[in-house]
Amino acid sequence: MTLLRTDHPGQSVWSGAGDIDNRVKTLIDALRMPNASDNYANITPNADDDPIFCLLEDDKLLTGFSVETGRLLDVPASADQSFAHVLINVKIRLAQDQMPIG
Repeated sequence: MTLLRTDHPGQSVWSGAGDIDNRVKTLIDALRMPNASDNYANITPNADDDPIFCLLEDDKLLTGFSVETGRLLDVPASADQSFAHVLINVKIRLAQDQMPIG
């Protein structure tokens, strides 16, 4: 995952806009399918949100990730200090069921 942010190199990541571990946790949570308890049943997508894809059935299936940060050079005029552009490279592996012993 590459997070391009608006602040200068050497400054704390998202200074004043939240730390990197909370940002990454929120992003990973957003990549999973919603649970019934998430209360999304009454929310309908916008016309341009069709189709919607979910990367993870459950975020517990995530086995690893790495994060690199960099400076975003083309910042929209309306962006605040929390704005970021995120690039995600995914390697999908088939999860194998455990074979019974004996």
